[in-house]
Amino acid sequence: MTKAITATEAFVLIEDDKAILIDVREADEFKGGHIAGAISVPLSSLEDGFKMLDIPKDKTILFQCLKGARGKMACERIQKLGLYQNKMINLEGGIQAWKESGLPVIGA
Repeated sequence: MTKAITATEAFVLIEDDKAILIDVREADEFKGGHIAGAISVPLSSLEDGFKMLDIPKDKTILFQCLKGARGKMACERIQKLGLYQNKMINLEGGIQAWKESGLPVIGA
């Protein structure tokens, strides 16, 4: 089962440098506005793109999309690879929930 956290909880993890934020929306969506520090790895090329990242084992991997569905799929797909021991979490409600919580977005 995929764990999900709120935008406020995600903000704290990111600010405390305990999580790496992966934005799984497509490149054009990312360019239209994204969360500061997010790494763009579109769901359409997730496995290959993810393998290129050097994520420290002590960091939580936080997946984010527009509303949460693709982020959940990303968690499940990466967990199935079995290559990572990191804790993986989905941002519930995606960037939409982030914006609704009044949190900052770059380029929106």
